[in-house]
Amino acid sequence: VRNQLLTEITDFWDTPTQCASQIAREHIYQGHPYSRHMLGSHESLVRIERNDLLDAYKKYITPQEAVIIVVGDLEKLNVMDILNEKLGSWQGPQVPVLTYPKLLPLTALTINHPMNRDQIVLGFCGVSVERMHPDYDKLLLFDQIFTGGVLGSMNSRLFALREQSGLFYTIGGSLLSNSDRQPGMIFIKTIVSADRLEEAEKSIAHVIDTAIDMLEPEEFIQAKQALINSLVDNFATNKHMAVAFLFLDIFKLGKNYFDTRAAALEAVTKEEVQAAVRRYLRSDAMLKIRIGRV
Repeated sequence: VRNQLLTEITDFWDTPTQCASQIAREHIYQGHPYSRHMLGSHESLVRIERNDLLDAYKKYITPQEAVIIVVGDLEKLNVMDILNEKLGSWQGPQVPVLTYPKLLPLTALTINHPMNRDQIVLGFCGVSVERMHPDYDKLLLFDQIFTGGVLGSMNSRLFALREQSGLFYTIGGSLLSNSDRQPGMIFIKTIVSADRLEEAEKSIAHVIDTAIDMLEPEEFIQAKQALINSLVDNFATNKHMAVAFLFLDIFKLGKNYFDTRAAALEAVTKEEVQAAVRRYLRSDAMLKIRIGRV
């Protein structure tokens, strides 16, 4: 298993489109748990011994505060009896709550990551908001317009820039990447030829800084409709329902959250979205990452 993971890490850091987001996290989340890569590093993996795994199991694999969501045809099953039979004797310690340091403000910074590639992976990255932040829905609505969201990238400002300029092989991203209990990340990523890198950087920075000023009423309505219509996807399958119920539990939301979600999105105004986006989406407060022959 160790050798498999070491190979995966090597492949990860040799794939520019994959490692770009990790480079961004390491700079945005300095000293924060979100900065860590889930595969670890070569240095950490070679140090881990069997007893380390046993100790980690005893400390962290525990039923304390665990939540089980069961969705399906349960009419002929006594779920509680089954759980008590299978898991009733399971014991474990209380796991200490993670403490998260405050994120430092970002200033514009260019990070060059040399790699022997003909094409350049270019990323623009910034700090976003946590899932329960008052600005989350405002950024979520503009994300449909700017990056594509549930509408798909072909309906986005970034895709329109690609079509108009012919600069990019592909372009996409999110204004709320990994937003959870802690702030997420704005992450815009593209692939461009080295000879057009400077032109591409200026074009992306321009659309980052001006897109919100050209927010049209019709596209704003379409973004709302797209999000509202996508709510049904939370109940498309048993797995989707289980994830939806777990989400409600994690964030301590009421049982009527999805019943009122459409009205909450409908109540957001265009002016509120513009004000929120201007607080976070600014090229002069973002990391610029270049991976390739730079």
